[in-house]
Amino acid sequence: MAAPPGHSRVDDGHRPVFLLGAPEPSWLRREGSVWEGNEHIPLFVSYSRMRRLQHTLPRARGPWALDSSGYMHLRRRSPTDPPTRWSIEPQRYIDDIHRYRAEVGQLLWAAQMDFMVEAEIRASTGLSTLEHQRLTTENLLLLRSLAPELPIVPSLQGWTPGEYRRHRRMYAAAGIDLREEPLVGLGSVCRRQASIPIHFLIKELAEDGIRLHAYGFSIPGLSMSGHHLVSADSQAWSLNARRNPGGFPQCTHRSCSYCPRWALAWHRDIVDRDLATAVHGNTPALRASTPAP
Repeated sequence: MAAPPGHSRVDDGHRPVFLLGAPEPSWLRREGSVWEGNEHIPLFVSYSRMRRLQHTLPRARGPWALDSSGYMHLRRRSPTDPPTRWSIEPQRYIDDIHRYRAEVGQLLWAAQMDFMVEAEIRASTGLSTLEHQRLTTENLLLLRSLAPELPIVPSLQGWTPGEYRRHRRMYAAAGIDLREEPLVGLGSVCRRQASIPIHFLIKELAEDGIRLHAYGFSIPGLSMSGHHLVSADSQAWSLNARRNPGGFPQCTHRSCSYCPRWALAWHRDIVDRDLATAVHGNTPALRASTPAP
């Protein structure tokens, strides 16, 4: 698989790209004066949101990646609901990615249709972590058999470091060496950014040559492991904005949860901080722009 545009196969100075979680696909247009000079900031957009657009898609003015929205697809809404599975057919997902590349443009990569292993998701599916790992591996193989030309990024799933290592071995047994991948998504970690074992795992994987994207990592996770990551994403700004409204006099909306000014200020705060240096002493700061292909 070729490297997705915007990601180098070479270590790029240990400076991760930070993708800003976008609440709506319309952000891909980057309309309005607030976006002037910020068009280069890569966005992370939910497939669940994209699927609502049945006809006209936004044309992207900057780079973006597609979140498969696995958590939303697999989470059971009520304990009385039947066990969940992916309701989207893999061929439909592939067809949609082809359409997004052609009509939206500037797509860096797309996450696979994985099975995360948080307790609430395993309770929703009724399956074990091992079964989730098996299904995730099988899904990647299927998606790549359907469209080997698409930049589908594999997910490494687990809860303990040993389970992540086991999943890596499962990929290897299926003929996928994660060290040869241009990018590997580390799943089920967004709410464990303070977990010391997770950061030791990230260090181990990165030092073994795996180029990692940390799903849901923002300041807490990047402060500890930013120098070991190729990229990360987060939409944590939306919760912060909902809790702290009215930060910008130019804004007239009632809720800041969808405010690009709030999001861009939060993003700027992250990439301007020398987070990893504060912890490790000599690691370059984060940056907003994507690496050279």
